[in-house]
Amino acid sequence: MKRTSLLGKIHFLLWVIILLSSCAPTNTYVYTGPSFEQRISEVKKIAVIDDACILILPFGKDADYVSIADTVSTESFILDSTRTYLEQKGYQVSTLLSPFVCGFVTPNESFKAAQRRDAEKSDRFAPLYISDSVYNNKEYKQALLKVIRQIRPIFGQLMQKDMTAQTTVLPKISFVKRQVIFDEEMLKSFKVISAATNSEIALFIIGHGGIVSTGKTVAVGLASTILSFGMLSVWPVSALDTWAMLVDLKDGEILWSNCLRVQMNPSNRDAYAKVWPSSILYHLPSRSN
Repeated sequence: MKRTSLLGKIHFLLWVIILLSSCAPTNTYVYTGPSFEQRISEVKKIAVIDDACILILPFGKDADYVSIADTVSTESFILDSTRTYLEQKGYQVSTLLSPFVCGFVTPNESFKAAQRRDAEKSDRFAPLYISDSVYNNKEYKQALLKVIRQIRPIFGQLMQKDMTAQTTVLPKISFVKRQVIFDEEMLKSFKVISAATNSEIALFIIGHGGIVSTGKTVAVGLASTILSFGMLSVWPVSALDTWAMLVDLKDGEILWSNCLRVQMNPSNRDAYAKVWPSSILYHLPSRSN
């Protein structure tokens, strides 16, 4: 009986450690550009632009699918919590924009999607939604799509120990001494975004998450905390993978970036007030007055 009680206490302590470690912000994936120290103190106003894609992972044999409604909610919660957190750090937020749903997803590959949970599913192509604020502005829309679709591949390359000058994944981007060098087409896209948002600095945020049914969560077990840079991640429990990149739109320098997986329900507003912003944005320095 004593042994059973001891094992129970050990298991309980292990769970506490796991839960605490999963909530503690890590700087493992934080990247700072070569001019970060000089420029970050000059940053006052930031435009925040996000994009997300949220999968519903039902229990049983039903196929996973994207819920547009849950994705829209996630994007809204990301913007609201980011604005609040940045303002607490002393920054002004000049623009909040969610131009697409699943804008970062490869455009020529179809996937199952539904307007909301348990609604009729169909094969769709990304983006699943385009905001009215960018729909009729072709140049602005294409600039946003171009940048948003490059963010996750850039992270994948930044995390490599040996960054080659050219890659097959990013043929128009080179890496010199851990600095991302964009081509003229990408630089033009940054300038278009700068003009449209009236901002010199933009924080691009990509959210890719899964909402897992209770039955599936119990069956599979605890989620891995290893971040995946592929198109699809595996979420044994509900979680949100986030990629955040602070860019100087004038010259395309990536000043700061971070990526992290947070175990949470992406469509639960409370998680953004308590966990998400203090995890992904914790290591972004506060402004000194």
